[in-house]
Amino acid sequence: MDIFSILSMIGGLSLFLFGMSVMGDGLTQLSGGRLEQILEKLTSKRIMAVLLGALVTAVIQSSSASVGILQALCTTGAIRYNVAIPIIMGQNIGTCVTALLSSVGANINARRTAMIHLFFNMIGTILFMIVFYGSNVFVHYTFLNEVTSAASIALIHSLFNIGCVLVLLPFSNYLVKLATLCAPDKKEEKKEEHVMGLDRRFLDQPGFAIKLCQQAVIDMACFSKKSFILAIDNLKHPSKDKRNRVYELEEKVDLYEEELNAYLIQLSSTNLSGDDSKMLSLLLHCVNDFERISDHSINVVESSDEMIRNNIQMSEKAKIELDIFAQSIKDILDLTIEVFETMDTNKAKEVEPLEEVVDKLSEEMKKRHIMRLRNGECSLDAGLVLEDLIIYYERVADHCSNIAKDMMSMDDLVLDATWFKDEYNKIKDVYVLP
Repeated sequence: MDIFSILSMIGGLSLFLFGMSVMGDGLTQLSGGRLEQILEKLTSKRIMAVLLGALVTAVIQSSSASVGILQALCTTGAIRYNVAIPIIMGQNIGTCVTALLSSVGANINARRTAMIHLFFNMIGTILFMIVFYGSNVFVHYTFLNEVTSAASIALIHSLFNIGCVLVLLPFSNYLVKLATLCAPDKKEEKKEEHVMGLDRRFLDQPGFAIKLCQQAVIDMACFSKKSFILAIDNLKHPSKDKRNRVYELEEKVDLYEEELNAYLIQLSSTNLSGDDSKMLSLLLHCVNDFERISDHSINVVESSDEMIRNNIQMSEKAKIELDIFAQSIKDILDLTIEVFETMDTNKAKEVEPLEEVVDKLSEEMKKRHIMRLRNGECSLDAGLVLEDLIIYYERVADHCSNIAKDMMSMDDLVLDATWFKDEYNKIKDVYVLP
């Protein structure tokens, strides 16, 4: 940390403390020296003190500011603990107004989050008031009539929130259920749950909205990759759970595509910078490619279903070759999603020689498949399924290549022929058919 940052921190803290002092003096003068009497009337009952704290915090929409005001009032000597404590409880409730207002017009999860925040503070306040003032009947806390200080206000505020977390954390699931009851699911909102953050209110901030879309496409890419790898695994070890999971992931990817395309089209009509325009164009292209990859996972599952339904068995040679081919597809998927997550356009060049290896593997496998058919080593039905799988795998690699090319075009990168040949020769030795 440099000297300028340290001086800025000291200066900011000094201004804050000076402001609190000025605020306290001003409030005392404004009330004509009768501030203590005014507060006693306004907070004659604990519930009124709680409501006062909640109202002030709700109006200024900042618990930090309302606590600061209360601390400033403490410097006048007009605030006692019996007044400060219920006001602090009200401030914690009033701060929920900001979240509630932000959730208006947002998706179902945003509204539930705001409701959980409200219930957390309300339940915490009720429990504290019952326990503290209930015990006061028997213990008689003498400090309640003493004048409080700014440090005491901060300590009470902190202890209350820490205590609420410790007490209510074991019951977090019940808070979720309560919020769900207050904000139930609606059919028209189900799609929104799949694409978090794509709020139309962010369209006024195009740069930020682009970042949200980029993260959503990354999530979509991970779902596509997971669905295809799961489909490959289901081909070797079929199970109903894997099959159903692939369909669920593909459906989720479809929802992402629909929501993202609609959002990106709306975003394209806003005032975007040059870099944001390039990113928007890239995302539009990549969304379609990632969606097609998940579609091919369904194709692979359907091929597996066909093999089970018709009792089709591949030859051992075909299984070994398909395993090697599948590994090359997993690797190109991993590489493509890695470069997309990092936006490393230079590393995106590495996808192209690997995609060329996939193409050569595809050609070689088709030749070997024909030879086995001629030699009677493979049935016609098994051969047809194998050919379909080769096509699906190769198309996934093609979509990975499309994504890499789109990324390279952002920086006008061109593949060097010598570099490409050297990389291809190194990679092809990793995937050698027996």
